[in-house]
Amino acid sequence: MPNVSGVALTGFFASHLIAQLASPERLVAWIGTRAEPGARVYLEWPSPTSNALPTRDELRQHDIEILVSNFRDDPANRTCPDVTTVCGWVREAGFTIVASGAIDLGRFGEELFARAPGQKSPTRSRQSTSPAAACASAL
Repeated sequence: MPNVSGVALTGFFASHLIAQLASPERLVAWIGTRAEPGARVYLEWPSPTSNALPTRDELRQHDIEILVSNFRDDPANRTCPDVTTVCGWVREAGFTIVASGAIDLGRFGEELFARAPGQKSPTRSRQSTSPAAACASAL
């Protein structure tokens, strides 16, 4: 873990980082040991449902260019825990959960796919990658 001794840490933001760690629970525990009272934490990562999404290569067959759709499209990804698991780690680290849930791109996500080259229907619907998120504040 980083050596930031002597620095007051009052905010932590990690987007997709825990998906690329072998032991993401260690990061959450470390945050709990370093957080100042009242610190805020925001974590975001791909949900397990992203394993069921079409792969980047499958989408390219339909002229849809995208960097990552399926969890396995990013070779750096190692784990995608569910929200309940991560919220458990966050609580064990001494935080109170303020909000948690799935991020849904809604119409924006649908429009990205509906307007992809070669799409016949402007109203084509598709599930977004829905990363999971947990926010917490220190006790």
